[in-house]
Parts: sequence; C-alpha cells; structure tokens
Amino acid sequence: MTGLALFAAVFLACVVEAVEALTIILAAGTGRDWRSALKGMAVALAVLVLIVAALGPAVAALPLTALRLVVGGLLLVFGIGWLRKAVLRASGNKALHDEDAAYAEELAAARSAAGGRSPSPATGTRSPSPSRASCSKGSKSSSSPSPSAATSTTSRSRPSAPQRP
Repeated sequence: MTGLALFAAVFLACVVEAVEALTIILAAGTGRDWRSALKGMAVALAVLVLIVAALGPAVAALPLTALRLVVGGLLLVFGIGWLRKAVLRASGNKALHDEDAAYAEELAAARSAAGGRSPSPATGTRSPSPSRASCSKGSKSSSSPSPSAATSTTSRSRPSAPQRP
C-alpha cells in the first residue's frame, strides 16, 4: 500500500469518527445544554491528546503481525454478531429499530437530567416542546401508538417478497 493510499484511508476513517462525535455533541447540546456538551468535548479532547502523547510512540514497539491478528479477530467477532442481528431483523425474527422512539427516550432522559429544561439562546431557558414531551418513555397519552401498533406499522413498511403461483 502506498503512503498516499494509507493516508487517505486513515483520514477518511478519522472524518467518519469526527462526524459521529460532532453528532453526539450537537445532540447533547440541543437536548440538555450547550455548556456541559462543550465542557465534555474539551475534556475528551484533552484526554485524547494525553493518551496519544503517552502511548503513541509505544505503538511502534508492538509486533505488527500480532496486532493485525488481534484487530482482525475483533473485527470478525463483532462483524458476525452484527450480521446475525441484521439477518434476524430482515427475516422478521427480531424487532426493527425505531429510531424516533429511541431519540425520544434519550431526549427525555437528557432533559430530565437537566431539570426538564434545555437552555435557549434567546430566552435563557425553555420547557420541552409538547410534541417531544408526549413521546417520552412511559407516556400514556392517546396520541402515541401502542407498542403493538408500532410493531405492526414497522412490519407493514417493509417490502414483502413476491408470491409465487
């Protein structure tokens, strides 16, 4: 592998991780408050710098063949687990992810940890919006569908296999 190809691969992998980290920071900032999200980001960056400075040179001392074997084995184990879950979900034997429900649960948990409010730049504080509050975990409002209705809706949205005569 050439140096340029290696650089491009590592750079793109780092960009993916940076986008994921940014997404987490944005979610924490909008769901809870910006001060704690930015403080957490600063602490995480400082810890990362310290780890890289302390352990970076030690990576050169590791035997490359053993490192490749360990990393490849871990990728294989996790990959087989993810494949198993994907096959179970595609076959209908495992429930599909409901990302909206998961987001609502996490947002409700973040807002309750912040005292039920998230800061707004204009007013200082605001209450959670009614549409998000009605989706919180344990809500018994008539507007939120029951778990069985959500399951049937999800299963109907998947394309069915063509039937043979």
